[in-house]
Amino acid sequence: MTEQQLHRPTAGQLDVWSRVAGLGIVIGLIIGLVPPVAFGLAGPASAIILGILVVGPAIVSTVIGFRAVGVAKLEKASGYSTMFDFAGYELRDPRTLEVLRASDVRPTGTIRRSLFRSMLTVKPGTLLAKRLEEDEKER
Repeated sequence: MTEQQLHRPTAGQLDVWSRVAGLGIVIGLIIGLVPPVAFGLAGPASAIILGILVVGPAIVSTVIGFRAVGVAKLEKASGYSTMFDFAGYELRDPRTLEVLRASDVRPTGTIRRSLFRSMLTVKPGTLLAKRLEEDEKER
């Protein structure tokens, strides 16, 4: 792995950032629509503000999404992936680049990895997993 690969955002990280920016579209709609509707404000100023609040996050989300695809292609060319679980390629953690599945092991999960879901999953061997096992034994 090159020094440059260690310091740039991974495809998995960029994918999450793109989705967070996409949430900005919904938040922009809420912020842009609620005050005009609640207070009876209408006109070109409201439309411009709504446009900025919705189009801005949409552009950011799209740009980051395209960057994630580009980085995913570079990762695949390097023999690994942080976003997709490809057969024949190493699966690596999006944050640490630690190998999660070797390239010669067949994928068992879904095609697309979810960083959000992985944050909510208790991984075997971790301190939390051991505590949960102890709690189960006590019952």
